[in-house]
Amino acid sequence: MPHRTRSVNPTLDQRSEDYRRYIHMRLLEQFVQDARCALRSMRRNPGFTAVAVFTLALGLGANTAIFSVLYGVWLSPARYAQSERLVDVSRQQLAGHRFMGGASYSDLSDWKAQAKIVEDFGAHRYAHQVNISGDGGAEEVIGHRVSANLFGLLGARPILGHTIDPEADRSTGPRQALVAYAWWKRRFGSDPAVIGKKIQVNDEVFTIAGVMPQGFEFPPMGSAEYRPVIWMSLNRSAEQEHSRASQSLSVVARLRAGATTTEAQAEMSTVAARLAAAYPAEDGGWGIKVTRLNDVRQLEESRPALLLVMVAASLVLLIACANIANLLMARALGRQREMAVRQALGATWQRLARQVLTDSGILALSGGLAGVLLAYGALPFLKAALPPGMARTDEIAVNGTVLWFAAALSLLTGLVFGALPAVRPGPSRGHNRATRMLVTVEVALATMLLCGAALLMESFRRVSNVDLGFRKEHVLTMRLQLTRKRYPDGTRVAAFRTELLRRAQALPGMQYAGTVSALPMGIVMQGTEFEIEGRPETSREKPFVDYANVSTDYLRAMAIPLVRGRYFDAGDRSGSPPVAIISDSMARAYWPSGAALGSRIRFVNAWFTVAGIVKDIQQYSPEHGARGGTIYALNEQLPVETQGNDMARLMILVMRTAVDPAPITGTMRRAVAEIDKDQPVAAMSTLEQLVWRTLAARRLNTLLVGLFAGLAIVLAAVGVFGVTAYAVARRTKEIGIRMALGATPASVLRMVARETLLLAVIGTALGIGGAVAASHLLARFLFGVKPAEPVIVIGVAITLVAVVVASGALPARRATRVDPMVALREE
Repeated sequence: MPHRTRSVNPTLDQRSEDYRRYIHMRLLEQFVQDARCALRSMRRNPGFTAVAVFTLALGLGANTAIFSVLYGVWLSPARYAQSERLVDVSRQQLAGHRFMGGASYSDLSDWKAQAKIVEDFGAHRYAHQVNISGDGGAEEVIGHRVSANLFGLLGARPILGHTIDPEADRSTGPRQALVAYAWWKRRFGSDPAVIGKKIQVNDEVFTIAGVMPQGFEFPPMGSAEYRPVIWMSLNRSAEQEHSRASQSLSVVARLRAGATTTEAQAEMSTVAARLAAAYPAEDGGWGIKVTRLNDVRQLEESRPALLLVMVAASLVLLIACANIANLLMARALGRQREMAVRQALGATWQRLARQVLTDSGILALSGGLAGVLLAYGALPFLKAALPPGMARTDEIAVNGTVLWFAAALSLLTGLVFGALPAVRPGPSRGHNRATRMLVTVEVALATMLLCGAALLMESFRRVSNVDLGFRKEHVLTMRLQLTRKRYPDGTRVAAFRTELLRRAQALPGMQYAGTVSALPMGIVMQGTEFEIEGRPETSREKPFVDYANVSTDYLRAMAIPLVRGRYFDAGDRSGSPPVAIISDSMARAYWPSGAALGSRIRFVNAWFTVAGIVKDIQQYSPEHGARGGTIYALNEQLPVETQGNDMARLMILVMRTAVDPAPITGTMRRAVAEIDKDQPVAAMSTLEQLVWRTLAARRLNTLLVGLFAGLAIVLAAVGVFGVTAYAVARRTKEIGIRMALGATPASVLRMVARETLLLAVIGTALGIGGAVAASHLLARFLFGVKPAEPVIVIGVAITLVAVVVASGALPARRATRVDPMVALREE
């Protein structure tokens, strides 16, 4: 029999347990009593309650709304089965720029054979824009190539049909596709008979195998406008299967249960080292990077911006807390007699402090509830203001996690603003000093926010006024991607382009129309290496610049100014000596003596004579500037093999009109349909819209931080008003004595204003110091502005001091109207 230890005194154990139960019940009773008292106090003081709840609702609502965005687009787990075990596996350059690269089928086969910590690998490959034709008309959508096992690896199944068959991974297998729920609903009218239906995607015919559930997305990273609506089988060729040079695959893996990302990274680094030693030509200098799939699904540049706005909202909440703390302290002083009576009846300081904390906690929860309702109402407007390309905006909502966040933040807020009144719940000489300290903190935080907002506003103003190198007004653009099957060579491509330009130029009000392969502010970029005739190569790497193949009037349609030489003209055509036009920065960089005109350069395996030099343009965005220069060449003068390649078949039509170009959108769509009924038109927008789209995130940050700064100023002004009014009320007798002894209203006004000014100066000075100390955190969001721009900082300081002094002016004027006889009779 095992030995059991028995209590020496079971009666003592029972008494201890009963005593603990008694303490717990007593604490619960006291909490219920305190809560009832707090609710009665809130009902008796509806004005105080309304002001406190509204103030808290503004701060808590702002934080709840911003956290909803933060959680939806970044923090929420991906909607895949056991997503914590899913990782992205990519090749990464070990030195130099550390570029990320895709894997070959041979790489993937070796990874599967050598990685023991990975349960399975799935492959996918971007197809980007694809043309859909057939029933329902021509349409361009985003497509993706996936391996047959990928959706099973993600734990995702179609709601109709089945996943892609394993045989579809090979070129000899069936061509199958899965479609997104929303697209199935829009294009096929939610018809369940769509399973087995054939659709043409570019040059291939695919059979629809299934419809994915509503809300499913893959890949989970990137912008919403580039989210796939059709997933097609890989159908890899034999050449792709055995070639290590074809490194186009992205890879997702599921780790074995219990394995960590760190362990997977260590194993895959070992695998990469083995492959680099075995295949130095293809895998030498490359490692493998393993990243949690949850961490790669949002574009990196979006995260700092979201955090910046969250910090701004948090500062507003802190200012609100300081305001409520001041209100509670003022109310505590008004309850001096009540507190004294309770202490005389035996209430301890700790008991009174619990009462104050319970008051603040219930007040905070009430403000939190109002804040959640405010956030719920504001969320549709906030989502509408988000950049159009931001991913996962459909997942932004006031969900369970957001509600838990709001509840926790409300309780924490209650502790923050209730802590100081709870330290001395009864009368105390330090209350006046504490209230002034809180107001100083409010002014300091408001100063920091206003400094940040002012810097962002000036930065946005400057980036909006950047010289783009072209005129964006009255320009309409549309993108067309011709398929290889219908346009197999340059002759067919040129015929389509010629007819398209003829129809565009015939429209009323049209000034110039041209085509280009890579439009400024667009997603697709094109570059080329080149060499200069008569100059020996001095390094292994040839110079690299942006490159665009264009039609004759493209530069005129964009209104890109000519610096020297000439534009393309009618004499530049197929069969005539090839000419090119280069940008000014390229001319200055490679011909500093000014001899660029007439020089010959070689690119795309042909020699071109520089006929003109044009102004540099902002190719990527207004804030990134020109990068190394640009070469423009005519489509008709490119080598024959180039005129029919993928970039030649991707053409963006640019049309400059004398008036608003919006009315011609329908006409141009019909013109394309008349030329080729199966050719979809995509991305039709004005050039102004494209430019503003690149500034959407910056504009939103500026707007939100500016809004929070304005709210902070209002709260700080209210805080100063309250403290000044309370100070005047407390000093009524003193002011009356001063005036009875001969003090003038002006001297009393100066006395009160001097104290307010002191609060403003101290708070503003502390705020500017904090803003300067944290300025490096703001530097990445600024353009053309120093993080601590003196003019802006001084302007903010003057503004804050003026606002604070003005907010104390009304109570100060009331002080000058005090009747000495009435004041002296006050008890």
